Amino acid sequence: MWQFILKRTLLIIPTVFLVLSIIFIFTKIIPGDPVLAALNGKNFTDNAASQAFHATSYNQMARNLNLDKPQFYFSVVPSNFPAELFKLDLLQRHFARRLFTQYGHPQLTLSLVHGIDSLLSAKEEIPRNILSQLARYSADLEYLNQLMSEYPNIEDYPGLSKIERLISELATTIKRDISPVPKLVWHGSDNQYHHWIKNTLLFKFGKSNFDGRPVSKKIYSAFRWTMVINIVSILIGYLVAIIIGVYAGWKGGTFDKLISLGLYFVYSIPVFWLATILVIFFTTPEYGNWTNIFPSVGIWRVTESDTFLQAIRKNYRLFTIPILVLSMSLLAYISRIVRNSVSEEKYKMYVQFARTKGLSERHILWKHVFRNASFPLITLLASVLPAVLAGSIVIEVICNVPGSGRLLYDSIQDHDWNIVNGIVMIYTMLTVIGMLLSDILYRWIDPRVKWSTV
Repeated sequence: MWQFILKRTLLIIPTVFLVLSIIFIFTKIIPGDPVLAALNGKNFTDNAASQAFHATSYNQMARNLNLDKPQFYFSVVPSNFPAELFKLDLLQRHFARRLFTQYGHPQLTLSLVHGIDSLLSAKEEIPRNILSQLARYSADLEYLNQLMSEYPNIEDYPGLSKIERLISELATTIKRDISPVPKLVWHGSDNQYHHWIKNTLLFKFGKSNFDGRPVSKKIYSAFRWTMVINIVSILIGYLVAIIIGVYAGWKGGTFDKLISLGLYFVYSIPVFWLATILVIFFTTPEYGNWTNIFPSVGIWRVTESDTFLQAIRKNYRLFTIPILVLSMSLLAYISRIVRNSVSEEKYKMYVQFARTKGLSERHILWKHVFRNASFPLITLLASVLPAVLAGSIVIEVICNVPGSGRLLYDSIQDHDWNIVNGIVMIYTMLTVIGMLLSDILYRWIDPRVKWSTV
């Protein structure tokens, strides 16, 4: 037994590693810039907000978020790609890579980047609109060239005149001398992926990119609400589903048909639709006093001095809709599984033998039939928890529950990947632990399955 548990536990490591790798890849290909999202999330004054896109602010925020490092252990680039580009600050690096991809000419590209850096750090007076465009490191060289051509006395600004010549030369060239032969540039362990994996496996999620609060505290305060909703929903769903499924499968006939029809109807209702209908029509007296059944969603009364139990007592009525919706979806699915298992078991020979021994129907049902019919329930344990967690994300957004699902949704919107990483890590751990418990319980209850089988 212990050997089996050890082997299955060790399998958790590559599973978590793979999930984190996939998350990292998605964070890099999803549109949007987390640095800009973090800059816009800060409480800038009006003057500072106008400089939010300036290279200094951008690069400093990128360093704070650890996004100035290479993404992986190595990069595959054209053989004439200048390795010096990887030593630039993040905004300049993005700018130089776009120029190199669009125009080629690595030396001209580097000269232009260094020239803009020198011009911005110099004390030379430059027209304000040109300065603001250069500070953003825009890759639209034709626009910059046209902007500077509108100033007839551009030669009065020596540094700007040099930039104009470089932009004109690069933007008007036709030749793109990008080598088709690739080369590998090694970055070592000081890269984003390495730090991502290491910190996550050590449960060091850092701080939120949006408001600077510790990620662990934000996730903990939100995850408590999610766990209350999910645990209660699973308990209610399993309890009611077992009772309905067992008696429907055991009795059969008209009772079974009516129950099956009702279960199919409930199971076919989308979770988001049911939650939306309950929120719209049954949380307000607008459609009649009889429709004001549930409390209005989103009005959570919580203070910093409240303990979690006190917060639950204050807001327990707000759990009604989320728990009701999740429980109905869960019990409709599980009831059908239990009903089918009991229907198959009740015609087997051991049931007839038990009747000949004089055992009561209740004893046969719960001591023998239900035990053999419960194996699918154990298998479902591995999939029920992640399914309910996924469903609670939708419910929390609709019902405005301050849980981890709502936090995950808001963090994706804000490109707050530290929060996303932490929540997905917890969801992954709960899923693989559920699978491990399912395997252990299955072998513990069914003696026909040996512990040595993996």
